[in-house]
Amino acid sequence: MALVPPTRTPLTESQSELSAKISSMKSLLVLTSLKKTRVPKSQQISTFDYLKKLLNTMGISLEPLFLLFVDKLFDQAGDFLEKHVLSGIAASLAQKGTLLPNTQTPTSELTVDMIESYEKQNLAFLKSSVGLPANFLSVAKQQIAKSLVLMLFGPKDGPAAEYLHPDPAERQRLISEAICGSFAFSMSNDPIVREEDVEYNRIALARQLERGKVVFNISCQDVHISLPTNPAIIFEGGGQFLIPSQSITPAQSLSFLVQHVGNQVQNINSEANRQSAGRNFFEIMIEKMIGYMSSLVTPFLGPIFAGINATPAGAGYAQADIVHSTCDLVNDPDSIEKKAFGNNLANQLYKMLLSILLARAIKEVKKLAANYFAKIALERQKRKTEKIRQKFKIFEKVADAAKKAERYAAALSTLSSIMNQA
Repeated sequence: MALVPPTRTPLTESQSELSAKISSMKSLLVLTSLKKTRVPKSQQISTFDYLKKLLNTMGISLEPLFLLFVDKLFDQAGDFLEKHVLSGIAASLAQKGTLLPNTQTPTSELTVDMIESYEKQNLAFLKSSVGLPANFLSVAKQQIAKSLVLMLFGPKDGPAAEYLHPDPAERQRLISEAICGSFAFSMSNDPIVREEDVEYNRIALARQLERGKVVFNISCQDVHISLPTNPAIIFEGGGQFLIPSQSITPAQSLSFLVQHVGNQVQNINSEANRQSAGRNFFEIMIEKMIGYMSSLVTPFLGPIFAGINATPAGAGYAQADIVHSTCDLVNDPDSIEKKAFGNNLANQLYKMLLSILLARAIKEVKKLAANYFAKIALERQKRKTEKIRQKFKIFEKVADAAKKAERYAAALSTLSSIMNQA
């Protein structure tokens, strides 16, 4: 018996097209040349730097966004800073196994879930039971801004130093904290720096802060910056920083500080570099502000710890057991418990800054997308209009031909009548 080959039913046009598309997709999925690049975290661009590059590409100035962050942080009527100070204390207590008001758990028995639960409950207790107003740092924010300026520029002694903080012991503490914490926080993934280089830079910074003349790397160059002889003009107004009939807020004072730095750089370089320098110093100032904030709020936390000490679980805690100095952290860098307050506070402020930048980037992307789709729709409408116009042109040609035919028929009828008469 002869072999009868099976009949092959031919594919329809749509089936053939689908089969071809599936084959193409399979070939794309098995491409070996597409390799994912794995970059170590230490070498990846930071989220802040990425957003900064993205916004700069879209032509958006970062300075108004930095101003918004500073204004929110130092808002004397708001409680943004206060909420995160309480959150940092709650996190530190949770790391120690403390659940306010009554529970104390050995740290060896703590789990990650327990720590997270303790932190949430501690925060709720501090907000509701300590008896402080939501904006309990309101009257302290002007002094916090002055202390930040002291940590940035010094000097240790003299009229300018006394204006920024009248207590010499507190000035010494702030400058020591600035030296120890100068490299504790960064918004960028900096290249690896040798420990001996860090120590050398700390020693150099200590000398600069004592003299009140600090070197900042601004616009890829080292610039010596010092405060005005009378820093009161930054915080109280005067000269170019005068705001008629208005009290100056801490956020405005820090904005005046950025202007002052820009003016000093202008004296060294050009007007163009002044603007660039101002923006870059603003970034430096915010980075230091986030890193130094735990040290800046330390003198104003007494009422909170009075409330903690009034509970059975928190009776044995001193403030220094929860809020550790940056110098203490330098000497014990591996202690998670000591870092809890500072890390939590710095991370929350950093997240807030990133959220402001991201919200602005999203808004701009939405605007670009809306403009794109509007342009696409406009082009589509133009093409539709052109098609309609072309159709009417055809009808116009037909109408013209009909009119010509009528005139031709009329002419023929006239000629035929004449021919008949002849």
